[in-house]
Amino acid sequence: MENNNKISVVVVAAGSGRRYGGNLPKQFLPLDNKIILCRTIDAFREALPGANILLVLSSNDLDFWEKLCSDNNYISPQIVVGGDTRGASVRNALSNIDSNQTEYILIHDGARPLVNKELILRVVDRLRKGAKAVVPVLDLTDSIMEKFGTALLPRNRSDYKLVQTPQGFNSFIIKFAYANFIGNLTATDDATMAAKIPNLDVIGVEGDKHNIKITHPGDIKLAEFYLECSH
Repeated sequence: MENNNKISVVVVAAGSGRRYGGNLPKQFLPLDNKIILCRTIDAFREALPGANILLVLSSNDLDFWEKLCSDNNYISPQIVVGGDTRGASVRNALSNIDSNQTEYILIHDGARPLVNKELILRVVDRLRKGAKAVVPVLDLTDSIMEKFGTALLPRNRSDYKLVQTPQGFNSFIIKFAYANFIGNLTATDDATMAAKIPNLDVIGVEGDKHNIKITHPGDIKLAEFYLECSH
């Protein structure tokens, strides 16, 4: 069995969930009788026992999370307070990770609760084989066009991929990227930051179509359907 003590996992859950709507951020909603965020964390605990998990939360949600854990007898990972953007939140988490003690860092959206062990291990396996930045990807099935002003120009969908998390990195690489490309903290994923490093190849591994991000209310129903089918 592989030793996971040199792996850190950053679960990013500091967003307000504005696109989802409602008063409660989506990561705290129940999914098949289990809180979305707890389901996400437990997936990594199962796949990578012994790994160090950091949970990034908004300062506004700290008391709510503490009560939620108390009410459900749930043991929280280490908490990091998030920033104003996703990038700032990840940077805060990375500052709590010692690269001399951590070889690989996985970064995952807290609102992707259906991530499975097989996908997590695919990312880690590729890192262990020497990749510096690894991203789960899916092929596009719809036709795509690129917008130029008011015009649309067709593009070859085989040249593009859909990107998921968890994204995995050599710890020095991703910490260097966030330390040196602060102007790109509006990036919506972490491989975009790492790709700013010259001559760094971002490697793709097979993603999972069930690994959806809960963004809109209908996504909960879809996730429930996927869970039901997996039973």
